[in-house]
Amino acid sequence: MTDLCFANWLHSCIWGYTWWQDSRTNQQVAGLEENFRVRQEQRKAEVIEQKKARLAQVAKMKQQLVAENLSKAQTDLTNLPPRMTWEKIKQRYPDFEKRSLFLKELAEIEEKILNKKDNQTQKLSTKLEKFAAPSEAEQHLLSQLRLTEEQFCAIAGQAKSLTTPEKEVLRKVFAQLSPPIKLNLVNAGLNNCGVDTYEKKLNLLNLNHRLHEEKKHFQPSIEQKEAILRLLINRLEISLETRNSLEEIGVSFFDASNWQVQEEQKNNLLRFGLSKLQLTEEQNQNLLNLAYPEGFQTFVFHEEQDSILRVLAPLIQEYKHSSAAKELINALQLKTSHLNFFVKEGIFPNPHTDFGPVPEAYWLLRTKFLLGEQKLLRQQEKARLKTEREEEIQARKQLIIQSLGHFAEEKLKAKQSLNISLSLED
Repeated sequence: MTDLCFANWLHSCIWGYTWWQDSRTNQQVAGLEENFRVRQEQRKAEVIEQKKARLAQVAKMKQQLVAENLSKAQTDLTNLPPRMTWEKIKQRYPDFEKRSLFLKELAEIEEKILNKKDNQTQKLSTKLEKFAAPSEAEQHLLSQLRLTEEQFCAIAGQAKSLTTPEKEVLRKVFAQLSPPIKLNLVNAGLNNCGVDTYEKKLNLLNLNHRLHEEKKHFQPSIEQKEAILRLLINRLEISLETRNSLEEIGVSFFDASNWQVQEEQKNNLLRFGLSKLQLTEEQNQNLLNLAYPEGFQTFVFHEEQDSILRVLAPLIQEYKHSSAAKELINALQLKTSHLNFFVKEGIFPNPHTDFGPVPEAYWLLRTKFLLGEQKLLRQQEKARLKTEREEEIQARKQLIIQSLGHFAEEKLKAKQSLNISLSLED
């Protein structure tokens, strides 16, 4: 019995010593690992600091190099010699002029180019003087045409005997030509474009004057201009800053009779006036799903809104030329190519778009305004629906994540309960 107790005691002592020895060894290993990890981190930090120092040194050297290059470039630019010319070359290097074949060739080429240009101008001048002069009656008609210098030059360029290079030169020298030569060229150009008889030239003159007179009336009336100015000042409460900016582009707030409304002015006035026309929430809801164009005709504006539209409507008025002007164009009996030339140069209006019935300006502005507002509302509605859809998707994702979290917690609790049960059974 005593021997058995001693054996058990001895076994316990041996087991305890073994456990202590293993524990001490594990502590020593852990300490060594910790020391090794700390030294590794220190080494990494040292390497990083060394790299930073090297990069900073390289960057400093590059900055110095860039500064030196910039300074050198500025010095070189400051000390650049003046532009070299043939005369300076001859003065500085007199012997080089006699010995250099290359220099002689370049000088000859330059002289030929200049002579060629002079020859072209001289030949054209000689050629222009040979154009036949129109009759006195035709001269009288052509001298009364109300065209710009560019339009006269374009017609002159249609003269039959002119070549393409000569037409290029003509565009550059046309303004310096004498009035008789200009008249001869214009007459030759008209003849080549099908306006080749006295009767046709008379029709052209009548058409030109009629178009000029009709364009004078392509403006709102004095009463309409005054109504626009009253609307801006009295009802829309235009600010001093906006008023000054409009006056800078030619809007006359005190002299409607002499105010010539330009396109830029129209756009600015319409932009400002329509910005003051605000629809109610109910009107916006009705406009959102309104069909174009049927629904727009029945859309109801309030009295004040409708009044603003009617006053601003002349600024969007379309203007068409009269049927009498179109009859004069047809009487010329021009070929399509010649007619297109006159339209392209702005001498004739477009027969397809600049004649015919004129739409009422009020309904045109009303429709344009509603289309713009509806487009903006639909963009806002689309953005709102997109935001709501994204929020809905995000909410569903959050719900799914929460459900998965609850499911995982329940599984973890069930697993822990099972482990505890198994431990108790052991």
